[in-house]
Amino acid sequence: MLEDMAPGQPRARGLGRGVVRIRAVAGSARLRILGWQLLLVALALFGSVLAARQVLLARVAERVDQGLAKEVSELRRFVDTSVDPTTGRSQFAEVRALLKAHLERAIPDRNQTMLALVDGVPAYRSAETPPYRLDTDRAATAAFASSVAAGQPHYCSAA
Repeated sequence: MLEDMAPGQPRARGLGRGVVRIRAVAGSARLRILGWQLLLVALALFGSVLAARQVLLARVAERVDQGLAKEVSELRRFVDTSVDPTTGRSQFAEVRALLKAHLERAIPDRNQTMLALVDGVPAYRSAETPPYRLDTDRAATAAFASSVAAGQPHYCSAA
């Protein structure tokens, strides 16, 4: 191969030694130490991201729980203080009328909607048009209805 080279071109020397040097560097202690350090940094980064994720999810769950508690207290206050517009009495004759009157007066936060289910079927929702219509999502309403039937609170955020 080297004989086929044109005259005047420098001959490559020590081709075998270059390959040996690359292998020596790849197996050197410095490179192994660097690899272990990178592995430790990656593990530390993964652990910190996982811990931060858990903290943020706990905070979101806490905020949702506080928001739901606030809505429940507002609904209870509405039940105690309002008058049924159809009968003029201090108590509502039926749940549908109560929920309709409450949702007509309720003002949801930004990117929030309120949905009332009666017998597992969406009856009313708050006046603002939400970014995602939960009342038309059969899977979501079925999940809400089944969790209410089981006595478990259920919430969903669609932002």
